[in-house]
Amino acid sequence: MESRLKQAGFPWVKTLEQFEFGFQPDIDRKVVQELAGLAFVERSESVSLLGPTGVRKQLLSG
Repeated sequence: MESRLKQAGFPWVKTLEQFEFGFQPDIDRKVVQELAGLAFVERSESVSLLGPTGVRKQLLSG
């Protein structure tokens, strides 16, 4: 995994544990943790992250 992250050339790598939930209090930490378990994949469900710009959706989807 580390070599793939290096190859990707991301400017930084953040984990879910490093996400600042206090920055956007409308984000439900329990829902994010459930999605991180990937059970939706086993159920063949889709997930869409919706919201205005500046709420760090890309950090959650990465």
